[in-house]
Amino acid sequence: SKEILMFLGRAFAQAQVYTPGHPVVRRSLGEALELLTEIFNNDMHEEIIFYLDHERLLVNGRFVGNLKEQGSGIRSLFVSFNFHSVTFLKGIELEDLSGFCELFRENIKDKKQFKVDDWLHEQKIVHIRANEAFYVKMEKNADDIVKETGGAAGGGGDNLVSDDQGPDDGARAPGD
Repeated sequence: SKEILMFLGRAFAQAQVYTPGHPVVRRSLGEALELLTEIFNNDMHEEIIFYLDHERLLVNGRFVGNLKEQGSGIRSLFVSFNFHSVTFLKGIELEDLSGFCELFRENIKDKKQFKVDDWLHEQKIVHIRANEAFYVKMEKNADDIVKETGGAAGGGGDNLVSDDQGPDDGARAPGD
């Protein structure tokens, strides 16, 4: 798990400087793909989930380190794009990873309005999913839930009022 983080982090950091087609980026992506493929071939998992729980980074539920200990590429992925989790699905190919690296080259003016699912669909990336982080602030004696979008490592963004109170909306109450 830590090796995959190292290779992906390196590729993501390099993608901020070079194009995803650059040999240096492709080499790091190739090494990450080899490890992902090996895990999928030797394991019963159909997906590998990199998940942020406050400052703790987990891979398929196993703690691998704190976010601040990770390379700049991994930190940027979670903090700059406000991701809560990134999932790599069995069958992933180099083109999926290379296409995902294009995210770092996007000129996204308003990241709070950016919809990663739409972007992945437009890029035809089918073996990677990303979930955006948001936090819920419950007001005492209030009927509305206030969703706070913000940095994956602690919030601090805009407040959005939502009447969607479904159990599967990924929201978390403070202290969870």
